[in-house]
Amino acid sequence: MFSIEAIDIRKICIHKINYDNDEVELSEKYESLGANLSDYFTQHIRNILSSSTAKTGKFKSPDTTVAKCVENILENAEDLLENSKIITYWFFDTFKKDKAPYCFLAFVEFIDVESNRRYVAILKLDPQNNYVYNSEGVVEQITTFPDASKPINRGLVARAWNVENTYDVVYRNQSVGKGEDPDMCRFFLDDFMETTFVPGPKYLTQLVLKETEKWVDKHSDVLGEEEPENLMNTVKTLAQSETMDVMEAANEAIEDEEMKVRYVNNLLDKGLTETVFAPDRAYAEKIAKKASYTLDYNIKLAGSREGLDEIMSYEKKDGKTIIELKTNKFIQK
Repeated sequence: MFSIEAIDIRKICIHKINYDNDEVELSEKYESLGANLSDYFTQHIRNILSSSTAKTGKFKSPDTTVAKCVENILENAEDLLENSKIITYWFFDTFKKDKAPYCFLAFVEFIDVESNRRYVAILKLDPQNNYVYNSEGVVEQITTFPDASKPINRGLVARAWNVENTYDVVYRNQSVGKGEDPDMCRFFLDDFMETTFVPGPKYLTQLVLKETEKWVDKHSDVLGEEEPENLMNTVKTLAQSETMDVMEAANEAIEDEEMKVRYVNNLLDKGLTETVFAPDRAYAEKIAKKASYTLDYNIKLAGSREGLDEIMSYEKKDGKTIIELKTNKFIQK
């Protein structure tokens, strides 16, 4: 993912796409950058960058619509308004099948203060209906933008296309739920963004951690007594280091040669493209603060690692694990 520390928003413009009237309502001005509006869009950008479902992609060409407009904007920030209009029309043509009556496209040009690198965020804002008391004390329905405390379903943060970049875009492309055309995710990625998914460090790190946990659960009965825990700990440690090497993890934690091969092959079957890569250490460190344990009958204990260490102790004896829990709160649901 992009390593963006401090976001300094320079320009924002917002256009409306009205599907009911089959038209685009373009803004002719930039929004006033008050603290509240800047904070609102900063949070939406951070939501995309930190989302567990965010992915990385490569523009198929520097001459595709979004790639070219992003390049124009980053070469000259004054071109944001005109290029955002081009992208909005392009989005309107691509998303003709959207069942929502209307939506907004927000364009944000910003700088990472630490690196001084410039980026463009494009956010699809689906309107939300809310209720307030008006000045006459009557309940009134109003339409608002999505709450910034939750990630939007579709949006992207892009830098200019460069042949040396592994990826140009970090994006979120989630279905809005039942009733949506199943092709909408494909429209957004292939037709609108014209981008190819590229597994990035966060995706690969997530895949190894999650699939290792599933594989350990499935094969715990044929692995050595200490091997499931050793494999998970080894993988988590490597995920917080400079290099993740899944074959190294297998060699360190698993004795049986066949099981080593089966473990690595399972990761490859699940989509791992490289057995050695630079992991997303920030993500791994965040995950390391959490812990989960699977017991018989698929009973799970999960929570913060610090909290579980505080209330739980266990020892292994005669092939079984004896667990002791000490807690003030015990609520049956």
